Amino acid sequence: MSKKHFAIPFFAIFIATYAITACSDENPNIFPSDFSETSSSSNEENSSSSTKLQDPYPDSLICDTTYVDKKAYSFIYYSGPKKIDTVTASATDMSCNIDENTFSCKLEERYRSTDSTTNERIDKDYITPPKIVIEADSLKHLKINIKRVDTTYINYGKQRLMDYIMPYIETPKLNVDELRAAMDTVTVEYHLLQYNEINSYYAGNAKYMSPYEFEEWTANGLPDWVHIDADSYTNWRGYCLDDLEYYCEDTYTTYYPSTLKELKFQIYLMVSKPISDTTVTWTAYYKDLYEARDSVEITTHFMMKQ
Repeated sequence: MSKKHFAIPFFAIFIATYAITACSDENPNIFPSDFSETSSSSNEENSSSSTKLQDPYPDSLICDTTYVDKKAYSFIYYSGPKKIDTVTASATDMSCNIDENTFSCKLEERYRSTDSTTNERIDKDYITPPKIVIEADSLKHLKINIKRVDTTYINYGKQRLMDYIMPYIETPKLNVDELRAAMDTVTVEYHLLQYNEINSYYAGNAKYMSPYEFEEWTANGLPDWVHIDADSYTNWRGYCLDDLEYYCEDTYTTYYPSTLKELKFQIYLMVSKPISDTTVTWTAYYKDLYEARDSVEITTHFMMKQ
């Protein structure tokens, strides 16, 4: 389980610090607008160039500083028999119910993608960087937004609210023999939709239930026409829009403390033509509640129903 952090990006800290310095009495004009390159030449020396800093801002540059107060939660929990991990997140991403001796939290992480290769985290606490604007009084104003984070340390540190730490939940060992038996044979049957042979198809599946989460996209050795459907401990919801601009948004929800539950692992196929009897040896990858990963080799026979 990787640690989740809530922090102001270094670049934002640098810009905010630089902007505040610009507004001090000692450095009223530290913000340049551009750089211009000048050069000169003569018969006595070679051509040379130098960079000159242009500073168009008057001493009357007015600084408008806005402090944006944000809240955050942070806690530790057991992610292994002797391993402690930390979760820290903004209160806009994570909500917590805190009782006298126990607590629970729900973390929601949102991502947006504009194509199949990018997946960018949506920052609900984004702070606009410093910028120069000209107000109605015709004076130049430096707009600065500074984020101030008030973190509630639930169960660690000097200001902790309690000593309770969510315990480690041990996952029973995967019964490999049962899994292999469940995946041993996939019988493919003919299906007719609405009495229309044009819409007919051939389908089959094999299913297994366990407290382990199987990975859908990393199976090694399955034919292209066989797919995996697997439940997850992390709840997911998402949607895609294709209006003026195509994009998708996904929200992943994680609950603390976590609890073991039976998750579905299924391989299935849906094809338009009958298949030939095929035997495939492939590798399935799975992980437990705390994302400790392992793999198992499985042999599956795909056959048409007689």
